[in-house]
Amino acid sequence: MIYNIISTDEMDRLLHNCVKYLLEKFESEQAAKHLLDGVSQIYDNLESNPNIYRLSEDPFMKALGYHEAKIPEMDYIIIYKVSDDNVYILGIFHTLENFTNKMKILWS
Repeated sequence: MIYNIISTDEMDRLLHNCVKYLLEKFESEQAAKHLLDGVSQIYDNLESNPNIYRLSEDPFMKALGYHEAKIPEMDYIIIYKVSDDNVYILGIFHTLENFTNKMKILWS
């Protein structure tokens, strides 16, 4: 089964900010490219098996069915939710961020 990947406007904004941060703060095109490649890899995996990544360990987010996919070799995670044949990509966050509280604000 192929799942529809739906990237929210918020995800697009957050990803843009992450790439901009890597390019401007660290002046690293390599890190920005690695992040984008990792996101693409996760999207590919989600198309065929959205349950490949774990449910969130946070009780609030787990109760709502949010999953967390870690970008390989980076400290970023993608938050998403599966509904029927759709995978909604909700956001990308650095692991040091309090992304649970941000998600509560964004999607409550």
